[in-house]
Amino acid sequence: MPTKISTEGLQSAPTAKIHFIPAETDSSGAANVEKYFENFVKTDQNGVSTNSLRGYPLVGNDFSVPESHQGVVLTSAKGDSSAMKITGKFDKFSYWNYDTIPSKNDALRQAMDWIDISRALHGEEEDCA
Repeated sequence: MPTKISTEGLQSAPTAKIHFIPAETDSSGAANVEKYFENFVKTDQNGVSTNSLRGYPLVGNDFSVPESHQGVVLTSAKGDSSAMKITGKFDKFSYWNYDTIPSKNDALRQAMDWIDISRALHGEEEDCA
């Protein structure tokens, strides 16, 4: 079954603060992230942040969404997982690893490199004079 995403409200959607954390939860409810997580983030002079989750050390930094793309937060309608709407947008997010500084070797970073590779392979050629 296809999922329908309504783009209504993209321009007026509030800016969301996003954390990409290597963890899963069984909860889908609200969480007080600011009080219980963001208040404990420490950032050094190189932009590397540290924190912990469930007693495990986290190391992270901010990651910008490529200019050609827009990050969005999608929420499904109650009882209808085939229809989603935009409830937030973002142009950067905090990217976290367990006990390892995020690097170009991470799967997320490598996936983002594919945007540039795809553009180079499939984009329009520039005029060669």
